[in-house]
Amino acid sequence: MSGWLDPLDRVQLGIRIEQGLAIEIPDTELGQWRTVADVVACVERQLPSPFPLTDDIAFRS
Repeated sequence: MSGWLDPLDRVQLGIRIEQGLAIEIPDTELGQWRTVADVVACVERQLPSPFPLTDDIAFRS
């Protein structure tokens, strides 16, 4: 299995994330995406701190 996204899909996803979050993702990182966790980790590195996406969030009713 070569990955869950082909190269074109990876670029399109990267563009949407960049536009949606007003960040810039280096092409070298984009090419290394193999899993959803890779994407999340990459996006977290590009976001200004503090803006973690993976912190546990407690939902209250």
